[in-house]
Amino acid sequence: MAEELKALLEKRAALVNQSREILDRNNNAGHLPADEQAQYDKIFADVNTLTGEIEQRNSFDERRKKLNEADEWGKQVEKRNLDPNPPAGTPNPGQRAETPSTRGRCEKRKANPKHFDAFENYLHRNIDEHEYRRAINPLLPVEYRGLLADTAGSGHDLIPPVEFIDQILIPRDRQVLIRKKATVRRLLKSTDGYQPTIETNPDDADWTTEIANVNEDSGLTTGKRELKPTILTKLVKVSIKELMVLPQVSELIADRLGYKFGVTEEKAFMTGNGSNQPLGVFTASVNGIKTAQDVMGSNTSAHVTFDGLQAAKFALPPPYWTNAEWIFHPTIMQDIATLKDTLGRYLWQPNTIVGQPDVLLGFPARLDVWAPSTLAADAYVGILGDFSYYHIADLVEPFSVQRLNELYAGNNQVGFLGREFCDGMPVMSEAFIRVKLGSSTGS
Repeated sequence: MAEELKALLEKRAALVNQSREILDRNNNAGHLPADEQAQYDKIFADVNTLTGEIEQRNSFDERRKKLNEADEWGKQVEKRNLDPNPPAGTPNPGQRAETPSTRGRCEKRKANPKHFDAFENYLHRNIDEHEYRRAINPLLPVEYRGLLADTAGSGHDLIPPVEFIDQILIPRDRQVLIRKKATVRRLLKSTDGYQPTIETNPDDADWTTEIANVNEDSGLTTGKRELKPTILTKLVKVSIKELMVLPQVSELIADRLGYKFGVTEEKAFMTGNGSNQPLGVFTASVNGIKTAQDVMGSNTSAHVTFDGLQAAKFALPPPYWTNAEWIFHPTIMQDIATLKDTLGRYLWQPNTIVGQPDVLLGFPARLDVWAPSTLAADAYVGILGDFSYYHIADLVEPFSVQRLNELYAGNNQVGFLGREFCDGMPVMSEAFIRVKLGSSTGS
């Protein structure tokens, strides 16, 4: 996998060099001839395609690593629970041991082969309740209740086995850039989501003598927008023939559901209005990122400028620089890729090291196709910030799947309706700076 990534990075670097040769040939003219403009656009489109593939591969490897770590941790938990004489220093079985990969996350459920086999049968054949209970084992009613959420029409809404959820999470996380950087909270119920926000910070601490009155500070003010995971639904359809011939239909369904959930989440995390959906980072709001955090990336509506990006960088308070990253749409990044500093060096530096991001003015630069993409008057075109201050709330068991038999029978298809419960919002306005274009026209 590392060799494949390295080859992709080298191929992209070669294309970037070709695009810059075109720019340098026409540097004195100040614009590109029509034929070379078309060539430049074609090359940079290929660059963006490769960048997306590189990001997805990095995301996939990272997700696999975390799942493997969670599996290993789960085995240790199971071993402690079964060992009557654990070694000295082993945490109490009732005490959850935290590791970097599990801190703040829901404990991974132990896989059960009977659960997964029964779930496969449900997807393939929509077995009735009696047969489903018998397939799992009527002597284990707790396991049965753990899978069957409720009854809906001719089918059921099932909480899928852990393997199926993992298959959904991987393609979902490929589509969701912000989720990888955000602080994710697992809620036991949707009413647990009170989320305070910092409106103004207190003044600096006071130097005092050993015995002195403590000065009261009223500078700290907080607001709130409750994080309440709301229902998100997506429907995928599979032909009856595919259900008959595919040995692992769950993989196909999980991939499509993961893609659909991921796309919908990312759109909301970027531009959601906060009403029965997440509040996006590009949505100006007193409950999220205020308009005071907007910086002009250009005086005109035509292009982002070097001075505008520099202004955005230094508008972000330095304490947030450690984890700060840029997010741009590929179209906007293509425009930024032509910019040079006062010494004639390109601002955007594509990286050729596996696992490392591209860099813009010293910060990682990420591409997201759901970020704003239009160069227009007063339009948002990018954001710089510490995305750990974007909080996401999920229910502990966020997924259920319902099989719809009759609705699409006329098309020889079966529908599978997935449900998820999620919400999100920025909780610290000053941790973000949005890049905005001016209102005047210009070149």
